[in-house]
Amino acid sequence: MKTSKGFSLAETLMALAIVALILGAAGQLLHNYSATMKQAKNQQATFSAIQFGLQEILDDTRQATNILAPAPDASFPELRFLRYLPGFSWLPTAIPSPLPTSWDPRAPDSLMGIRYRLLGNVLIRELSDSSFSNLLDTQTVAENVAGIDFARDSQQRISVRLSLREERRIVLLQVETEPPRL
Repeated sequence: MKTSKGFSLAETLMALAIVALILGAAGQLLHNYSATMKQAKNQQATFSAIQFGLQEILDDTRQATNILAPAPDASFPELRFLRYLPGFSWLPTAIPSPLPTSWDPRAPDSLMGIRYRLLGNVLIRELSDSSFSNLLDTQTVAENVAGIDFARDSQQRISVRLSLREERRIVLLQVETEPPRL
C-alpha cells in the first residue's frame, strides 16, 4: 500500500483557485468600502460647508440695519441688506447742540451692502458700498448648492431655504432668523 506524502497537482490548483477567489472578493469589498467612505466624507464636508454658510447668513442678517430684498411677504433668490462695518466709529463728528431729530451718530460711510446669491452652483457673498454700485469683495460661502430661496414674512423674519443635490436625492435645509435689532 502506497501512502501519499503531499497534495496532488489538481488539489493544489484547486486550493489556489479558491484562495484567489476569496482574495479577489475581499479586494472588491475593500475597494467598494473605500469608495463609499470617500463619498461619505465628501458629502459631510459639503454639508458642513453649507451649515457654516447658513450660519454666516444668519449672523449677517441679525446685524442688518435695512433689509432691501426680499420684500416683506415675498420670496426672492437673493438677499440684500445694509449693515454697519465691524469696528465703525459711532461719533464721526461732535455732538450738535441742540440735537436735531435727523442726526445719526454713525458715520454714513460705515454702512456696507451685503448680497447673498447663487452663481451657478456656488453660494456667494458680495460686499459693496451702501448703494450696491461699487463691488468691494466676493466670497464663496458654499459649493454644490442646487437652489436657494430667501423669504421675509410680515414680521420681518427671514427664512433661508437651501437645496443641496446629492447623487440620488436632494437635501433641503431651512433656517429662520428673527428681525434685526437696532
